[in-house]
Amino acid sequence: MKINKLRSLEDDFDGEGAKAPSNETIDKLVRAVPRMKEIVLKRKGIELREPDYSPVRDGGADAHWEIKERYEVLLVVNPGNEPPSYYGDFFDGEPIKGAIDF
Repeated sequence: MKINKLRSLEDDFDGEGAKAPSNETIDKLVRAVPRMKEIVLKRKGIELREPDYSPVRDGGADAHWEIKERYEVLLVVNPGNEPPSYYGDFFDGEPIKGAIDF
């Protein structure tokens, strides 16, 4: 989903009581995406395209990149003050993981 669609979600967007991500959470995700791209480029030499965005049931949001048989990267922002976290599975056998500090 695109970022504008993510911003337009309301609580109970899934019909099962999920909490929509706040603008603050989405803004933090938007700020973290360029940093995530830098990390992957520096550590793996891969330029990530624009991600797909998704809500998380607890009011969080994530960005996801995937090229089958090459890599998968997930960047997650939870509601609150914890930093965005990421995990990348690269089919060279060396995953990356961590948190992004601003």
